[in-house]
Amino acid sequence: WLSGARARWSTGDDGNDGADGAPGAPGMDGAPGADGQDARAAIALSFLGRTPALPENFDESAAEIVAYDPLTVSAFVVNASSGSIDIVDLSAPTLPTITGSIDVAADVEAAVAGVNMGDVNSVAVSGNAMAVAVAADPTQDNGYIAFYQTDGTFLSAVEVGALPDMVGFTPDGNYVLSANEGEPNGDYSVDPDGSVSVIDVSAGFTGLTAQT
Repeated sequence: WLSGARARWSTGDDGNDGADGAPGAPGMDGAPGADGQDARAAIALSFLGRTPALPENFDESAAEIVAYDPLTVSAFVVNASSGSIDIVDLSAPTLPTITGSIDVAADVEAAVAGVNMGDVNSVAVSGNAMAVAVAADPTQDNGYIAFYQTDGTFLSAVEVGALPDMVGFTPDGNYVLSANEGEPNGDYSVDPDGSVSVIDVSAGFTGLTAQT
């Protein structure tokens, strides 16, 4: 109300809030998210093919260790029972084919006088070179690392410790390492030490010696 020169304002009470409006229509679905990853495995494998069994390999201890060579598109497979390396052509991965075999034990016996060789235990490839670990017979004697070109040409053999069971190249290809198991005979009357041998191949594969 107003009275003379003085004015006073009086406000009324706030009204009640209005009722909520009706819900709006649902929005459109967003784009699909990326597929999740299987928590059980980071690598998925699927079968492509297999090599036919060779009759002489059918019993036991044949294909044991495999080294792949991308230059020749081949796999070199340890055939422990025959003391050899089987060569598998993988140019058609669904139809792998055994194209040859390297008699490692015979090559070492021909190169080193007075030794008897037994099982082949391991194989590794670096560039165009291949290293193969072969045990002596008996296994308590020192074994050998045999070197080949990946075309199967024998290069040399180097004495290492008793029962070389795993061989590998260093990443730069300059050294070869052999893990020598040193397995005892049945009654433990002969029990050679386990050891590691290092072979410098930086200057090639002739005139080699191993530091064990």
